[in-house]
Amino acid sequence: MKTANLLAISAAAVICLSSSMAAAAGDVKKGEKIFKKCKACHTVAEGGKNKIGPNLFGIVGRAAASTDGYKYSKAMKASGLTWDAATLDTFLKKPKKLVKKTKMSFSGLKKEKQRVNLIAYLETLKLFFRQKKRPGLTGRFFLCLVSYYSLTTITEHSACRTTRAALGPNR
Repeated sequence: MKTANLLAISAAAVICLSSSMAAAAGDVKKGEKIFKKCKACHTVAEGGKNKIGPNLFGIVGRAAASTDGYKYSKAMKASGLTWDAATLDTFLKKPKKLVKKTKMSFSGLKKEKQRVNLIAYLETLKLFFRQKKRPGLTGRFFLCLVSYYSLTTITEHSACRTTRAALGPNR
């Protein structure tokens, strides 16, 4: 039981640290502005619809060609890519260079800083890391996990009450 708890806490720590480090490398607000170029083809809302391109909620860390209900090119399906920061950077620089027959017609972002900022924004599009609307919850969520896995009830921890209130019911 203690080993399982330790593994769960370690996994939560890695997720929290990797997400906050990637977002720290770029400017999330600038990345959100840059994303305006992408809005014609992509949505970012959790459970949002696919447009010309797939919905990008939770894209970072996900396998390529894995959004339900979107018809990907054969090349993207066969790519075997995982959308980590490095792969996204390469793809966003020149999409057709990484996946030759991708359906994405965007020519790419030439400026490295724009790509870094956009990736920082995309990093925030995860269930527990919604930094735009709920700033500072990453650390609080981690504290809740630590409290939960050390068998302290969530309601006893003030940060957890704050997190639960900010995330809304059933979160």
